[in-house]
Amino acid sequence: MPVLQGVLTEVTDARNREMLFAANEDFIIKVQALGRGYITRKRFKDRREYLHNQEPAVVKIQVAVAMDCQSLSVITLHGQF
Repeated sequence: MPVLQGVLTEVTDARNREMLFAANEDFIIKVQALGRGYITRKRFKDRREYLHNQEPAVVKIQVAVAMDCQSLSVITLHGQF
C-alpha cells in the first residue's frame, strides 16, 4: 500500500503544480515580459554608450580614408596612376 500512496502523492502534486501554473500564467507572462524589457533596454543603453565612446576613433578613421581617397583622385586626374 505505501507504493500506491507514493504514486498517488506524486500524481496529486503534479496536478496541483499544473493548476497553480494555469492560475498564474498571465502573471508569469507579465513578469517575463518585464524582465525581457529590462534586459533589452540595458543592452540598448550599453550599446549606445559603446558607440558614443568610439565616435572619436570613427571620425579619425573616416578622415584618414577621405584623405586617401582625395589623394588617389588627384593622382588619377594627373595621370600618375
